[in-house]
Amino acid sequence: MVFPIFGLALSEGKMAFPIFGQGLSQGKMAFPILGIVFFISAKLLVENVMFPLVKDPSEVLITIMIAIERLFENHLSNREISAEELRQFAEDHLGKLSAIPALPANLVALNAPTQAAFDAFDAALSARTVLLAGQIGGTITRGEAFQLIRSTVRQREGRIRDKFAKESAAYAEFFPRGISEVTKARIGQVPALLERLITAAAKHQAALGADLLAEFTALKTTYNGAREGQVDAKGELAQARATLAAARTDLELQLGKNILTIAAHHIGHPERAKDYFNQSLLEDPDRSEEEPVAPTPQG
Repeated sequence: MVFPIFGLALSEGKMAFPIFGQGLSQGKMAFPILGIVFFISAKLLVENVMFPLVKDPSEVLITIMIAIERLFENHLSNREISAEELRQFAEDHLGKLSAIPALPANLVALNAPTQAAFDAFDAALSARTVLLAGQIGGTITRGEAFQLIRSTVRQREGRIRDKFAKESAAYAEFFPRGISEVTKARIGQVPALLERLITAAAKHQAALGADLLAEFTALKTTYNGAREGQVDAKGELAQARATLAAARTDLELQLGKNILTIAAHHIGHPERAKDYFNQSLLEDPDRSEEEPVAPTPQG
């Protein structure tokens, strides 16, 4: 009978420990070797598993302090979070904040500045898109217009999905075959796609806002006027981008303040976070480019 435990073999009453070339047999035993092995294993466990980075006990406090410092960062400034994802996250948060009954005064006070920051950001986002589409319409190639349209429509699909469930008839008026229709669209399919989006946006303008209809209409103008050739529209477009960047930072900081204020109110109850925030809105596995690149002037 053989028991291969920790390199220990027992066979026919004889014991052998093939550790460091040492053997135990015929009644001769060297248990100190096992003690050494267990001591080394325990030491390695503590150093490399429990505290792999701690060389000195005082470093434990330093590690904790580094974690605390992270609370002071602007975590929403990550540019992997697209502008549209941030807009959806903020809009959802505002809805949740308004829906929770009997909030304490300090949480109620978050509503007004957050709504103001959101409105400024949303307006800047729409203005940038309209300018990018309308201002340089007729000055970009048909292929560049196509990429702009796909990127913008994919970003705005989130707003439509916020208002109308994917399974709803209203959503199907925009995307009867889902968002993959936009992702896989060919350039020749763009006119029909834009006509459908404009018709649906006009029909549901009360729920989605006039700016969405304006964006889709501007995209149609861009596509129809697209030609070979490029001009310099950097000035106005740069200003629109700067305005959007400033508005985004204001919204990020306000949302960060909200997170900390709400967390302080519910300290010790992390499960309450979902009552105020939907973090999944910031985690798009199929994230597209934050902003299509405008054509570079030639010559």
